[in-house]
Amino acid sequence: MKESQTSVHSSRGEISFVHNALPELSLGEVDTSFILGREKVELKFPLLVLFSDRTEAMKESSARRDVPAAVVEGGSIEVFLNGSGKKIELSGFKMENVGDGIEAAKALRIDDGIIPFIEKSKLENFDLFIKQLRIAMFLTDSRDINALRKAPIYTTTG
Repeated sequence: MKESQTSVHSSRGEISFVHNALPELSLGEVDTSFILGREKVELKFPLLVLFSDRTEAMKESSARRDVPAAVVEGGSIEVFLNGSGKKIELSGFKMENVGDGIEAAKALRIDDGIIPFIEKSKLENFDLFIKQLRIAMFLTDSRDINALRKAPIYTTTG
């Protein structure tokens, strides 16, 4: 394994974070806020929940106010927060399905053009995934998403 400080275009399975045994911040200081797209939609978490139906996404975002529900429509995505939707152009961005919060952290670290998402079938685990993301950020001493994007990693590729 080799340590890399720079952005690496690898798959999530090929990287591991370099853990900082004594982070300079507390878990409560980790900021997971995320600005999405050129439209600058501010999200509390950098993880979308993908729905196939606009009405269902709007309903879910009203019921769970912190969950960013989304529907992909052609070359754009509509993100619902607190029951209201905002269209975001996807040009220059890639949607990536992640299995948990650690994978979301890795996806954000690998490429700043990635928008991590989970399928609606995993919505019951959303809070757990956010906790995992926050712990990954804490253990890499990443105060916010920008710091996570620069966190040292190990790669398993040559």
